[in-house]
Amino acid sequence: MFVKLAFAVAAHLDAEIMIMDEVLAVGDMHFQKKCIGKMRDLATEEDRTVLYVSHNMNTIRDLCDRCIVLDHGKIVFDGDVEDAVKIYLGSANENFRAIEYVGNEHKHHADRND
Repeated sequence: MFVKLAFAVAAHLDAEIMIMDEVLAVGDMHFQKKCIGKMRDLATEEDRTVLYVSHNMNTIRDLCDRCIVLDHGKIVFDGDVEDAVKIYLGSANENFRAIEYVGNEHKHHADRND
């Protein structure tokens, strides 16, 4: 109940940036659908930035137009959603030495053997 109230209050604040950290990890399907709809409205109709933190790749694909992948607090990727999902899912299955995204000006490297 507290999470639903907190989301409702946060969603109606007039903030330029909304940070949603694992908001869909709790609540029933009806609540999750309402949250997704509201986040989409905030980003598109109200032109606000929504920073959505999640491990749910389906909602990331659905909501995001850019992704940042973190590993131990360090950025290992910044760019296309599908590329980010592949990197995230790949890192969950195997250790990788380095990630280089050539399609953008930034090259991010991560040592996964620490």
